Amino acid sequence: MMRRVEMKPGDAVLAKEAEVLLTIDGKRVKWATLINFELKYNVKTKEVPAVGSIVPGRKATGADIQWSAQAYKVDSMAQDAVQKYIETGVMPDISIQCTNDDPAAAEIGRSTCVANGCIIEGDVLLAKAASNDDFVEQSLAGYARSVTFPEKQTTPSYML
Repeated sequence: MMRRVEMKPGDAVLAKEAEVLLTIDGKRVKWATLINFELKYNVKTKEVPAVGSIVPGRKATGADIQWSAQAYKVDSMAQDAVQKYIETGVMPDISIQCTNDDPAAAEIGRSTCVANGCIIEGDVLLAKAASNDDFVEQSLAGYARSVTFPEKQTTPSYML
């Protein structure tokens, strides 16, 4: 009989302990204005039907890497990317690095992933005015060409 295994509550990584760094055309800055950030790898599949089986299989046929962010608009980084595109027809070279390092989750350690070759897709907030007390926030989204994992969390001993 297997022993009962429980997760240590402290190993639940707090997202607000993360640090996100943004590199645009070689200039690296801490993206300190972030409200939230997500990076997702979406595997594309195709159905593979087979004679004699009522349940089709699936085969991986590709993927895309998507990112999204919401931030307080206190800088011109996104506007600068748009301006470069308007003036040159080229989007700047962008990479986004996210490190989760919650000190309370010491057993599992740090986790870092880097999205390379990022491009902004969709709306970029250029200006906003309102009659209420809203903060000026912008939502950005886009795609990355590749992702790397310089640091990976350690599997907790109670899962082994």
